[in-house]
Amino acid sequence: MKFTTVKELHSMAYFRLQQQRIVSNIQQTTRQFSMAKALVFTLALLLGAISEGQAQQRKIATINSKLVDETGSPIGFATNVLYRAKDSSIAKIALSEENGTFVFEGIRFGNYIMHTSYVGYKEVRTPILVDKVAITLPTVKLQPDLVLDEVVVNSRRKLVQKKIDRVVLDVGATMAADGGNLSDVLKISPGVNVGNGGKVTLRGKSGVIVLIDGRRSYLQGADLDNYINSMPAGQFSKIEVMTNPPAKYDADGNAGVINIITKRNYQKGWEMDVASSYRQGRYAEIANSLTWNANTRHVNIFGNVSYTDKNNFDDYKIDRNFRDASNNLTAIFKQNTFIKRENNFLTSRLGLDYFVTPKTTIGFLVGTQFTKGTTNTANDTYLRNSANVLTQRLEGPALSNVEFTNLQANIHLTHKFDTDGQELSIDGDYLRYKSEVDQTFNNSFFNNAGNLTSREVLFNDLPQTIDIYTAKADYALPLSELSKVEMGVKTSFVATDNNAKFYDKTSGQLVENTALSNYFQYDENVNAAYVNYTQNFGQLTMQAGVRMEQTSITGKQLTQKTEFTNSYTRWLPSVFFTYDLDEESQLGLSYGRRIQRPDYRDLNPFRYFYDKYTFEEGNPALNPQFSNNFELSYAMMGGAITTTAFYNKTEDIITDVIFQNAAQNETFIRKDNLNDLTSYGIGLNAGLPLMDNWVTSIDLNYSRNQLDGMVQGTNFSISTGTFTGFMLHQYRFAPTWKFELGAWYTSRSLTDTFIQEPYGKLALAIGKSLWGGKGKLRLSGNDVFAWTNFVGKSAFPNTDVRIDNTWQTQSIKLAFTYKFGGGFKKDRKERKSAIEKESDRLEPYKQ
Repeated sequence: MKFTTVKELHSMAYFRLQQQRIVSNIQQTTRQFSMAKALVFTLALLLGAISEGQAQQRKIATINSKLVDETGSPIGFATNVLYRAKDSSIAKIALSEENGTFVFEGIRFGNYIMHTSYVGYKEVRTPILVDKVAITLPTVKLQPDLVLDEVVVNSRRKLVQKKIDRVVLDVGATMAADGGNLSDVLKISPGVNVGNGGKVTLRGKSGVIVLIDGRRSYLQGADLDNYINSMPAGQFSKIEVMTNPPAKYDADGNAGVINIITKRNYQKGWEMDVASSYRQGRYAEIANSLTWNANTRHVNIFGNVSYTDKNNFDDYKIDRNFRDASNNLTAIFKQNTFIKRENNFLTSRLGLDYFVTPKTTIGFLVGTQFTKGTTNTANDTYLRNSANVLTQRLEGPALSNVEFTNLQANIHLTHKFDTDGQELSIDGDYLRYKSEVDQTFNNSFFNNAGNLTSREVLFNDLPQTIDIYTAKADYALPLSELSKVEMGVKTSFVATDNNAKFYDKTSGQLVENTALSNYFQYDENVNAAYVNYTQNFGQLTMQAGVRMEQTSITGKQLTQKTEFTNSYTRWLPSVFFTYDLDEESQLGLSYGRRIQRPDYRDLNPFRYFYDKYTFEEGNPALNPQFSNNFELSYAMMGGAITTTAFYNKTEDIITDVIFQNAAQNETFIRKDNLNDLTSYGIGLNAGLPLMDNWVTSIDLNYSRNQLDGMVQGTNFSISTGTFTGFMLHQYRFAPTWKFELGAWYTSRSLTDTFIQEPYGKLALAIGKSLWGGKGKLRLSGNDVFAWTNFVGKSAFPNTDVRIDNTWQTQSIKLAFTYKFGGGFKKDRKERKSAIEKESDRLEPYKQ
């Protein structure tokens, strides 16, 4: 790296000073606590922090200003360093936003000097007296300096940031964004696990709600799996993980909310990104995408289109023992199933923001996703009696054809009443999810001598349509410089239509199986209102809110001519406290009550067959579950290390329950309301620079989970402790070369109603920047040693099922990305701040 001005040298000196300081703190902390247990370590930090904070209470201020150039145009991404006048030590660092504004928060009263620097401009030093809680400085005008032929200052982007109510992952700070998809990025998000089939869990708990730009996606299962595997990671800027979301967000989601924020660029000009990748595991995957953004004074147009040809597999080995009412073994069932999936995904997105006035913006967005694929299943099943003698073998190949068509449309209006943050935001959304699935099972039965005894053919036609209409309004009103109130209303209407038909093939003709066919319609209306209040008391900040949700549902089984209705209203409070102990440490406490409604497909009573003896079926009698979540956290070293203690109690937990029908040798899964799930534990998250060119991110959690309930009249209790660990190393060994190494591990855990054996994963990647950073080439290996699998045994009494499942996790991928165009810049080929705060740099358009 070449430095040609004093400010670059100053930035590096500052970085090294901070690095030495961090390493010194780490060494001291290690010596003090290396022999302590994890829980004792967390509690000791919290108690020590409270006593320290009580001795340091002082008045806290906020400083605002704006940067412009010689023409009066705003300057974004400039570095502003606030020094204490008494000893020249650094108090705070801030980057200017694209509109030129910047803010210093949490500043103690006293005398300071602000140093402002930007490539190509003269440095400015401004003395500041902080003697009141809110200070607005005069606009700072920067004058042009020597124009350099080329200045390249590459900086380290912070991967994870902890805020009062969420953890924020900067997508661009990881190589997964270079030619990867959304699933690749979610897998490295703190506490998030993406399992087979799109099952997303947070801290080991299911019931995660996925939002796109703050709007509910309503995606689950196969739909969510298709979406996160087909959307290019490069079009997203941040991922917000909220284990205790504030009242502004839908209260759905037992485990919490993941908000995925798309990338917007409001710098005037245009840019276009192309990405292409090839992944090879057992089967190949090819992905191509094009993302564009064009911005003028009044209009911003953005969008993307991507195409993915994805082939993968599932390999199952299932062992089941059937028992009678006296628990005597009656039959032994062994199944080997290999499933190959071939899918094509085509996604597109087009949006427009029209800036009617500097304070009013209207936005439009349309997105589509089309999936078409086939699934070929080879199935061999062996049935034996209690003496382990073969009685029957089933050969059951199956073919499935699937089509998913998803449509999303949004209209958005935002109006800022003044410069103090008073704002009104209105959204209207329409979403349609349509799926067509047809299955053909060809079953051949053989006796113990290997002779064919009979054949049967079953054909299923499983169409489903879900229409969702939502409208919401949010209003933010600052009451003073230190307090703000937010309020809003939302209504949603959901209509699902499922006409499942099953046919038996008899004498070459398809005859409807009326015992299995079912026409199900489900309608749901949710009306919600919330109020959220934030108050800054200096070192103490409070955010409290309550959300009211009123739900009305109607379900109709037209084939059986039955109907059910339900209506209920719930009040769901949330509260957050943060206490600044000093400039680099903070204590946090939060509580939230959540509701988890049953998924629409889980309410649908039709059967989805995997083979003749294995299927899933819905349960229209499901009730919502409710959870109470408590969290205590302590952040130190400026948020570089955060420790957390948490407790969660979920009532009427919705989970998969396994049932066995010994008379028919059937095993099926159905969602049911059990009694309670109790989870508690501790966590540690850290992002630390080990050297100038080496950063590591760590996320560790230990939880104890206990599930209590009753199934088929039998009480049960399951309890297990689980450790999860994630570590990511990012190493830059040359100006244009970067290396990443990631490792995941999960110990024995409770997954739905299975006790799952430990599993892990090791991934690595090497990348090179080309053509001044416009191009990027990345080679990566995922699950290098094939440690990711599912090996679990049912934890229910009188249910003897063991599953061994592997899928396509081990692969190698080559990805290439290239950026065309760019904004209107000022005589430099590349511009990046020396000290970036990426999660606040490009604040996306809030929809």
